[in-house]
Amino acid sequence: MKSFCRLIKKYNPLRKSLYVELFVAILISGLIAILIDIFSIAIAFAVEDSSWYDRNFIQPVLEEKAASLQDYVLDNNLSSADLKSLKIWYKSNSDRKIGLYIESVDQKEIIYENNFSNIISDLEYYISYESEDVDRSIKEFTVNFTDGTSTVYMISNSAVSYFKTFNFIIGWASFLSFILIFVLIIRRKIKYIQRITDAIRVLENDNLDYEIPEEGSDEITSVAKSLNHMRTTLSKQIESEKKAIQANNSLVTALSHDLRTPLTTQLGYLEILKEQHYTSEEERQEYLDKAIENGKQIKILSDRLFEYFLAFDRNTESLQQREVVDALELFMQLITEHTMYLEEIGFQFLLDEPEEQFFVEVNPEDCMRIFNNIFSNIEKYADKNETVIIRIHHTENQCEIMISNRIDRKPKKNESAKVGLESLRALMTRQGGQFKVERNNISFRTVLTFPVKEDYKV
Repeated sequence: MKSFCRLIKKYNPLRKSLYVELFVAILISGLIAILIDIFSIAIAFAVEDSSWYDRNFIQPVLEEKAASLQDYVLDNNLSSADLKSLKIWYKSNSDRKIGLYIESVDQKEIIYENNFSNIISDLEYYISYESEDVDRSIKEFTVNFTDGTSTVYMISNSAVSYFKTFNFIIGWASFLSFILIFVLIIRRKIKYIQRITDAIRVLENDNLDYEIPEEGSDEITSVAKSLNHMRTTLSKQIESEKKAIQANNSLVTALSHDLRTPLTTQLGYLEILKEQHYTSEEERQEYLDKAIENGKQIKILSDRLFEYFLAFDRNTESLQQREVVDALELFMQLITEHTMYLEEIGFQFLLDEPEEQFFVEVNPEDCMRIFNNIFSNIEKYADKNETVIIRIHHTENQCEIMISNRIDRKPKKNESAKVGLESLRALMTRQGGQFKVERNNISFRTVLTFPVKEDYKV
């Protein structure tokens, strides 16, 4: 169950997708914009339906128009049948913003109607008025004609104009609120991108210690994590190169000193022999033997130096000459070649080898150098009176070769600057493996780890 939860957490697309975050931002902005629109329309309806709106915007206008119509009738002594004059008044006073409906004096018929039904239709269409709402918007007045008193009904289209204007404003307000809210939501992500950009500028100035902030779990965060990983990797690489340069400088210095000592001694013996500063043939032979011994030491040191630089040469062809081989056959061949010689000079070995066949991908020449180096160290530093233990163990993923020996308290030769160990480490790295040394005052253990080729068949 825990593994399933970790799997969901790791691969949940809702957890780290900018597309989802963008969709959520649009959804939230749209919902808020819709709520603003609904709330604004509700306020508009409430205002339009209020007595305040009727009292301050509708009633005064219609009362003024009714008074103007009454004055016009009285000034021109009009009768209810004088429709032409009524049309002239409507044209000059209403500007089609009001609807007019006049009944006959006996209230049996309509003697005049202009724009009244059109405004009612607009109210029903634009404002979704019900019949009682329309009835409430109609204002009733009386006008005295020369032939009697008529009932006049007026209605204003100001509500329609009010809602048309209000809907236009609300539409733009909702759109702008959508944009504003969307920008506010993604503003944090934009600022985060800006912080990453600023951090990259800092890294460009070779300040690799500056850590890029990691926030959230989307693709931008993945970019920040990748940049941080690249930053730390590059920093470690630069640090490793500095250490390598320092180590090489130290190595050259140490080797120069180590080479200078036997070379100076050898030159001294050769000068003695040249000048014949000896008293007997035995003394001459002794000086000659010492000069040859110093020459051998110089050769050993120069071979070590060559081996070291060969191991660290990145352009060597051995990097491109790996091949899949029977690991047990290769390792046993290399081990047997060296142990047979060492047994002849007094060493004892205990070998623990697996029976199952397995394969590794290595460069055979590099492997030969690795085992030459290891058994050369055994010859120089191991105690002949103690058994050298060699164990080969492998799993499905890796093979481990452990070689352990007791250290001789009186080593026969001295190794210079630990060049051999550094060469071993470099050679094992080239095989895709690892080299480890475990040492104390009594014993010395070397551990070689090679990756195993899984499911490989001949």
